[in-house]
Amino acid sequence: LELDIEIIEFTSVFLNKIGLKKIIIDINSRELLEEYIKNNLNILEEETLFEIFRAIDKVPKKGRSGVLEEYEKKINNEVLEKAMTFAEMKGSYEEINRFIEPLKLRSWESINKVVVSLANRKVDNIRINLGIVRGLDYYSGIVFEAVDNESNSGSLVGGGRYNKLTETFGRKDMGATGAAGGIERIILAMKKYNIIKDKDTKNLTCIVYNSPEMVNMVERLASDLRKKNIPIDYDLLGRSFSKQINDAENKKAKNTIVINSEEVKSNGNIILINNIDKSEKRINIEKNFDDIINELIKIV
Repeated sequence: LELDIEIIEFTSVFLNKIGLKKIIIDINSRELLEEYIKNNLNILEEETLFEIFRAIDKVPKKGRSGVLEEYEKKINNEVLEKAMTFAEMKGSYEEINRFIEPLKLRSWESINKVVVSLANRKVDNIRINLGIVRGLDYYSGIVFEAVDNESNSGSLVGGGRYNKLTETFGRKDMGATGAAGGIERIILAMKKYNIIKDKDTKNLTCIVYNSPEMVNMVERLASDLRKKNIPIDYDLLGRSFSKQINDAENKKAKNTIVINSEEVKSNGNIILINNIDKSEKRINIEKNFDDIINELIKIV
């Protein structure tokens, strides 16, 4: 359990460090639900157990009636109803403990140890949610999901104990626990709370070029300017010169650096266009590259 607790603590600390301070970590145990189903619903077949787990995992997306309809030919309706009622319970440890105590489920002790250890670590954004099962069959013990209660985007991070995965590969002596996060969901949550903002194009500088032989210069120029905290964008798709110009206009870039192969070869110049006042400045690239960067910084 210690390793499972470490993963949950890491998840809480990680989300807090990136500014997501309103996230709740829902915790459950697959063993607890399995024990309830076996002892109270008399279901012992492993495949039926897995089907019930999968059904419960779908409830948040499909709703109770939708899940009952989908599984009406696979799972006894009364059994599934009772399993879903059990899985609906969520709240503080004390609240769920009052519900669990009369059932005398031994697996509840694992939840107790997790809660006590997390309290020792000052992880206080947890909730017991008996509906968290993680839909994949290789999960085997403690499971958890980090959720933003103020949105319907689903879990930001999910994970738990998955010993059955290592057993599948013949390693019953080796357990495993872990977590994975959804980058897009995390970014959306950070935008929602204004931790990161949509790209600011007011000070954007676009680099456009008309020949593949100019790519090395473009990459070096873009990289050096970005290191000076100047927002830079350039084409990565091999689009035509005119489409690159249109893209810069659509993004309302403040400046456009034009790298025209003929201009570079004949005069050694690149052109900086100020898109606000439409002024142009030619910058000779035959000098020291650092000098070019410094000159561009002063202008952009």
